[in-house]
Amino acid sequence: MNGFVVTLTTRLWQLAAINLAALGLTVLGLGLLGLAPALVAALWATARLDRLTAGELVRGMWQQYRSEFATANLSALPVLAVVAGTLALALVLPVIASAFLLPAALLMSGFALATLVVVAKLRGGAGDALANARAGFGLAPLRHVALAPLLPLALWAGSQQPLILVYFGLSIPCLLINQTLAPALAAAMPAQREFA
Repeated sequence: MNGFVVTLTTRLWQLAAINLAALGLTVLGLGLLGLAPALVAALWATARLDRLTAGELVRGMWQQYRSEFATANLSALPVLAVVAGTLALALVLPVIASAFLLPAALLMSGFALATLVVVAKLRGGAGDALANARAGFGLAPLRHVALAPLLPLALWAGSQQPLILVYFGLSIPCLLINQTLAPALAAAMPAQREFA
């Protein structure tokens, strides 16, 4: 019983540290420009929960944020801009939205998620990230689409209980994304041993 409690509290502390660091990195990047690299850093950290302490995770997140800032923004922001435009168009044309625009936005969100996971897992440029994300998304599109609503769901939970958003709003969805998408994307990567 004692080992379970220690493991649980350690994991909660790690997730809270990851989330607070991701929020700080987002603010450091002036919000919109900091969001994609902060999510990449959080995805990187949640993949290493068993191997690193909370302090090592935060230091690694900072290094990942700096090294992947341009790549994450160049590969994720255009896709997220299309999603935002599609959702804005859905507000104007609600009949067409229910049939075509909302499913398209969900698919594009899944692809954006695949792009962020690939940037967190592999080194390379934005073109490499988009090509690998396209291959990974093609292998497991349902997993990506099913996980796309996690961040909006976390924001809703945070509006109901603000401390959940502050301590776990990004880290828990990133942990679930890593545990669900990593096996699906590993098959699409150029060298599976590098996918860690």
